[in-house]
Amino acid sequence: HGGTISVQSKVNSGTTFTILLPAQRSAFTSVIQSIPQLSVKEKTRILVFDDDEGVLIAMQKVLGYLGFEVNVARSCRAMMDQYKDAFMSDRPFACVIMDLTKPGEQGGARAISDLLALDNNVKAIVTSGYANDPVLASFKDFGFVGAMPKPFNITDLREVLAQVLNSS
Repeated sequence: HGGTISVQSKVNSGTTFTILLPAQRSAFTSVIQSIPQLSVKEKTRILVFDDDEGVLIAMQKVLGYLGFEVNVARSCRAMMDQYKDAFMSDRPFACVIMDLTKPGEQGGARAISDLLALDNNVKAIVTSGYANDPVLASFKDFGFVGAMPKPFNITDLREVLAQVLNSS
């Protein structure tokens, strides 16, 4: 694969293995190009709330490929501010994708009630790496319209978005 493996070891201290593999951008491009884009209205906006920078970058790329305009928020406050500004303007968000938990801060499980107080028609999708969390199992009971356990792939994301955006 053109990578390297190195080992550093000290007696009574431990061993560190470092494995470096080259990124293959072409593999990502070929996978993403095999997924059909969604038929969305021009400038359909989605807001993504997650504390993981890697997730936000990937979501921006994938959602952009699917035809959406994407805004991201790293905190609940930023998400609420962006949603409120958009809601009060002529360019609201069609959907919000929210991480269930955010260490040290209000996550999606608590933020959904704030969003619903502002906009009782908000279309919010909850995501989480905690697949056994009751919010994922009963997402509608908490005010969400969709759920995606992490990790999910582009096909899962596309299907959930199609269901959510085509619901009334």
